[in-house]
Amino acid sequence: MPIRTDVSLWRGNNAPEIAWTLAEAPPEGAAFFLAVEAGGRTLFTRDTPSGSLLLAGSTLRWSPSLAESRAIPQGRVARYEIEQRVDDVETTLFFGDVTGLGGVNADAGAPAGATMLDAADPENIPLFLLGWLA
Repeated sequence: MPIRTDVSLWRGNNAPEIAWTLAEAPPEGAAFFLAVEAGGRTLFTRDTPSGSLLLAGSTLRWSPSLAESRAIPQGRVARYEIEQRVDDVETTLFFGDVTGLGGVNADAGAPAGATMLDAADPENIPLFLLGWLA
């Protein structure tokens, strides 16, 4: 059964890293994959084969890039899962919410993308849109 572990990160920061401790030593040839999604779309994926997700002993470590941390919507909107893959067997080990905190960084620049109300945009989840209906 996967372990629920909610995480928080400060948007626009690339430290500290986020770590998960495996319950047991990984099997020979295991690869691990992190997927982060919000609003029904995948924001990014990371994995051990590419080196974007690191395995040291029984600890998985992810150091989010500035772009990745900025991609996380503010609040408790995003979710993640970490899978272990060995041959053709895929097992979800960890899952949970990713809470985006802050994000008013001096180096962030102007916001990218459209500024209209669009329900498909994860920044405009229904709870946020309700404020526009009053």
